[in-house]
Order: sequence, then C-alpha cells, then structure tokens
Amino acid sequence: MARISLINISYSLFFYKFATGSPLQTRDNNSPLNDKSNTVILISIDGFYQDYFNRGLTPNIANLGKGGVFANYMTPVFPSVTFPNHYTIATGLYPEQHGIIANSFYSKKFNATFTYEDSSQEESRWWGGEPIWVTAEKNKLISSVDQFPGSEAEIMGYRPTFHTPYNESIPMLPKMDRLVNLLQLPAAQRPALLISYFVELDNMGHAFGPNSKEVNATLVQIDSAFKYLIDQLVSKSLFDKVNIIIVSDHGMESSLIPRDVIFVNSLLDQANLELSQNPKRSKCLSLKPTKEKILDVHLVPHAGIYPVDDKDIMPIYKKLKIVEDKTKFNVYLKKDIPERYIFELNDRIPPVLVVSNEPIIMLYNATEYNSSELSKRSSGIDKRQVVGEYPYGMHGYDNTLENMRAIFIGHGPAFKSPKVPTPSTNFPGVDAIDVYNVMAKLLKVAPAKNEGNPSVALNMVL
Repeated sequence: MARISLINISYSLFFYKFATGSPLQTRDNNSPLNDKSNTVILISIDGFYQDYFNRGLTPNIANLGKGGVFANYMTPVFPSVTFPNHYTIATGLYPEQHGIIANSFYSKKFNATFTYEDSSQEESRWWGGEPIWVTAEKNKLISSVDQFPGSEAEIMGYRPTFHTPYNESIPMLPKMDRLVNLLQLPAAQRPALLISYFVELDNMGHAFGPNSKEVNATLVQIDSAFKYLIDQLVSKSLFDKVNIIIVSDHGMESSLIPRDVIFVNSLLDQANLELSQNPKRSKCLSLKPTKEKILDVHLVPHAGIYPVDDKDIMPIYKKLKIVEDKTKFNVYLKKDIPERYIFELNDRIPPVLVVSNEPIIMLYNATEYNSSELSKRSSGIDKRQVVGEYPYGMHGYDNTLENMRAIFIGHGPAFKSPKVPTPSTNFPGVDAIDVYNVMAKLLKVAPAKNEGNPSVALNMVL
C-alpha cells in the first residue's frame, strides 16, 4: 500500500507540473454508439518501442495522439515480455498478482508448465484477476476480443461475446475490417469494447533487430493499416463516436548473436570445474562439483531456474554466484529479487533467477545438463542457422530502461484532448497497470480491484 501511495503522490505532482503548460481541453460531445457506455477500441501493437515515433514513419498513428492523448511513453511491467504485459494491460495487476509471470513458466502447485505456444493458455486455472472484457460482460456490455493474450480461456465464468483465437496468418486489414463491421451491427448486438492485437512488428524486431529496414517497412505497413481504419470509420460516420486506445507491451533492444548469448548450463559447468580444481573452496561453500537436477528453465532473456528438488536451490544459487558477472547478469534468490521489479509474491516465480542486463540473452541447453524431458525444448535462436554474427531483437529486460518503453495513445470524444493538435506528446508517462482503469472509466463501469493509479484515468478521461 505504501508503494501505491508514493506512486500516486509523485504522479500527481508530475502531472500538475506537466499540465500547466499542456493544451489538453474538453472535446465537444458526440452522440455515442451505446446508450450505457462509451465505445472503446483497444489495439495493441506488439513490440512498438516508443522511440520508433522519432523515425517519422507512423504519421497516422502519431496524429491520433497529437489530436488526443499522447503519453511520453508507457512503462511495461517486469519482465517486459508479451503475455505478462498484455494481461497487466487487461487487468491493471502486476504479474505477481495475476499469475502470468512470463510467456512460459512452471507451476509447482499444478506440476505443469504454462506456455503461449500450446493449449495451456486456454486453461482457466492460470489466469488470475479480472480482465476488462470480463468487467464489461459482468456489466451487461458486449465485448469483442481478437487474438489478445488471455482471451482464449474462460475467466471467472465469462468469455467475450465475440472472440477470434490467435492466428498469425490473418493480415492487418481484415482485422481492421472486423472492427468496423462489428461497429455496424444492430445496437443490441454491437460491442461496447473491441480489442485487437497485431504481432507483425514484434516478429520483425526479433528476427532482424530494431534498427533494421524490415522493422521500418513494418512500421509503414502498420501505419497504413491505421489510415485504412480511420478512413473506414470516417466514411461510415463512426470516427467521432469511438474512443481508440493504441498501446504496446514493450520496446526492443538490439542484441548480437552469438556474442550476447550465455548458456546457463555452461555457467554451472564452469562453477563445477572451479570447485573441482579448488577443494578448499568447495568445502568452505558446502558444495560438490556435481550436476544438480534441473526441472525447467524459463523467462528468456533471463533464466528462471526450477530445480527438481528444493534441496538443490542453494547449491545452484551458490554456484551461479561463483561465476556471476554483474556487467552481464545478476543472480538472485527469489526473496532477494530487487523490489522495483514487484516480482516475488507468487509461487510460480522461480526460486533462482538470473537477471540479464541489456543486451545479454540467457539460454539453457537441457541436453547438456542434468535435466528432465520437460525442459528439453529449443528456442527460436537455437533454430536459426547463420554463419557468423547477426542482429537479433530482444526484450524482457528491466522495465524502467528506455529501450523497453512502450506506447500509449488515446483518441476520441471521451478523452480530454487539445482543441489544436500538439506538435508531439502531450501527456506524462503512464504505466501498463494504468490502462485498465482508463478503459473502465471510458466504459462507465466500476473497475475491479487493481494496482493502477486512479488519477491517470481522471486526468485523461472526461
């Protein structure tokens, strides 16, 4: 509670200072599409780093912000990866509270692994908190969710009225058409909340790095898709009746493969070698130069280590501390993870965590260590066969780093907006946990319990 109070105080002071020179004003009212609430469209562009706006390749997206609410940036939660951040956007909760602590992770309680790559994401047991589409449905508002993380599971007994499961092959324009078509349904069937997800930019960022021509080309394609959406909404007299929120889940760092890759199994082997060569140190640390059994390793670009037996937690931790290189990574027991990450109070969080510094990528080769079949899976980096070094985009790092910054834009009749578009951003930085309250206020529903700052929505929404 003390943490939230400090955030509220600091944000209020910052917003007051910022707003004294801000042109945000009240927008003229427009007739709503829904009698009970405003209509809200949330679009997430995975991997849209805030600094991409400085490339001048996305004028249509930027203009929505300049004519509405354009945050300096949005700070993701730790770890700054896709599933935890999208579900934080949806719930207003930190990962330690909603339970989606990574894109993949192990649960000792369930003796099972969650991963975005299989049907485990369809299981209700993994998803805590109340996502905004559940809040809408509980309040008798129709929701539509297109491919957004978390929407494939029944949560609290609810599902979106309209839902499209994840399908990476669906192009951008058909997704925009779906939004427009839903808005033209009869009032009794028309959604008040529409959510859509775009993965293309993240894919290009990973495959070629954030500074690549492929990323720039994708930025142009995405911006063209938003122009198409705007044109469609205008042509059907819908543009001034909907409130559009555009977010991303994280930024992107440029890594170089294989230079920046460190294998956890190699670190443990190195520690065992040092212990075997120095029996006195081994005895002093109560360690044996043997391979402990590791059940699973998750949380790339970090290494969250789950041993088979809890008695091996301290030996694994101590061995990694022997070879720790703080310029590249830090080794923590779960209880010692830095408080700023807000990443401790969940039994899914691994007992040993190796936290990478940018641009280091921690990987684990189970076939070269003493591991179970559960962890013997390769990463996308393992599969790419390239001679020499090549760029690779990565995220997941310290969520306060500039390269991890995401975006937030709001545009529509219910936002406090400038009478004249601003030349650039016009709102202080926000946090991913704040988006849920903004959507709840736009929908005119009471928010579920969450960890966002209520003053953000109050200063942003009429």
